[in-house]
Amino acid sequence: MTYASLNKLLPLLVMLAGLAATYFFQQESLKTHHQRQQDNFDYQAQEIILRIKQRIEAYEQILLGTQGLFIASENVNRAEFRNYVNNLQLANQYPGIQGVGFSLLIPPSKKAAHIQAIQSEGFPNYTLRPEGKRDRYTSIIYLEPFTDRNLRAFGYDMYSEAVRRTAMEQARDFNQLTMSGTVKLVQETEQQAQAGFLMYVPVYRHGIPHNTQTERRANLIGWVYSPFRMNDLMQGILGEQIKMMGIEIFDTENANLATLMYTSSDKPDNMPLYQSTQRLTFSGHDWIIKLSTLSAFAANIDTGQVTLLQITGTLMSVMTSLLVWFLM
Repeated sequence: MTYASLNKLLPLLVMLAGLAATYFFQQESLKTHHQRQQDNFDYQAQEIILRIKQRIEAYEQILLGTQGLFIASENVNRAEFRNYVNNLQLANQYPGIQGVGFSLLIPPSKKAAHIQAIQSEGFPNYTLRPEGKRDRYTSIIYLEPFTDRNLRAFGYDMYSEAVRRTAMEQARDFNQLTMSGTVKLVQETEQQAQAGFLMYVPVYRHGIPHNTQTERRANLIGWVYSPFRMNDLMQGILGEQIKMMGIEIFDTENANLATLMYTSSDKPDNMPLYQSTQRLTFSGHDWIIKLSTLSAFAANIDTGQVTLLQITGTLMSVMTSLLVWFLM
């Protein structure tokens, strides 16, 4: 190769070497950048799972505490129940819960007397719903706050519906807190309907043994329970964080449209940067939670360092090449 040819080729080689080095460092920076993204997603995903778990566990303690009210008293009247639940300050301390109530077990032989007794408390239109003859009846007689949507649940026989009945029977037979599958709450109207679920804990006759399943069935008087609307619940738990992450919650491990309880976005990202699937178990009931990034997550990521490296490396490669050309 002649000296003249080297003069022409060397600046080009220098520039190519500089661009190659820039590309190498850019790729390394991208790897670090993507790892930070992944770490950020993993952290937010775990935080969401933890917050859901902690909030459900807090609701469990609320129900167990209300069960304790019945254990400590031979007869909990409407005023006592209202005062107890009001002191919990649910709206401020636990946003997302629909309320705390008590469903009374009613033998068919005492149905008429029960209706008359509740009507005499100042509810002349009270009756059991739905109508019809059944082997046993239940009725929501207490539900606080006793306002707005919750008024629609007064007198409803939850035991008449299969999904609720399964959870109520499990709570009764095993003396444990249970969670129902997905239901449409009686609080729902035709507008802005949400999927719902309920949590139950049994209440037995005061001072009577309930150590065996037979004793529990014989001595049950009702259930302390809470209804939940999924959209309200998740907004209360996560708030603004929902805007960053796509969340889908499925009832039981079969994740499909039929078991979908909640979705945070009407238009989920078809190609999310990151996604994960996790299972949560509450009182023997499974939820499958799918998490994925939304466009807001990507928009919140700082890519300035990678861009700066690319621009700086390219300019330095060109300038070095020009300097060699001048010197040659």
